[in-house]
Amino acid sequence: MAVGAGEDLVDRARQYASEYGGLRFSVPGGVLEGQLWLAARRPGVLVRAVTDGSFMFLAADHSDAQCAFMISASGAFGCSWSGEFGQLFDSVEHMLECIALWHAFTGWTYVTVFSGTPGAVVATLGALEADESAAGSTTGWWLGTDVVVVAEPYLTPTASKTPQVTVLARDAQVAALIRQRLRGVPGVQNGFTAASLRSTVGSPA
Repeated sequence: MAVGAGEDLVDRARQYASEYGGLRFSVPGGVLEGQLWLAARRPGVLVRAVTDGSFMFLAADHSDAQCAFMISASGAFGCSWSGEFGQLFDSVEHMLECIALWHAFTGWTYVTVFSGTPGAVVATLGALEADESAAGSTTGWWLGTDVVVVAEPYLTPTASKTPQVTVLARDAQVAALIRQRLRGVPGVQNGFTAASLRSTVGSPA
């Protein structure tokens, strides 16, 4: 237990372990792609100090990621490599909402995956509606009938301030049309190769 951690945070960590402990999710895409186990450790409470002087507690284990997944004193869900806290989602509930959306688009085709901002892509494609339930201070989802745009932080958010933008299409035929429309958007073309390697959401990388 980290010296100086308030009893309130410890109580919240215990409550989290009690509520979510042992839940396991298969995440088909996005920053948490892989297998995620919530509050899987025993003992169930592990509080650590953050380099900025605050505290965080262990939130989950992951099948592939090498970082620790933590919850901050403010309730944000994030990652930590060496004592820092990098926010990924505004809360556990926000994280679960985003995982649910990735499941909803299992089988959709990757169009492009690039480092940048989503604004130009969203404007170029048009007819997309922001999903307010999945919107957060670090993430965004824009949904259309045949295309989806996702913005999420990298697992190194303290090192990379630019999000990862992913564009999905309902099928390969739509994906080809979307690629043509996006070719003039800066940065997007660099992500075509990455998208082709990933193929479809939920398929082995």
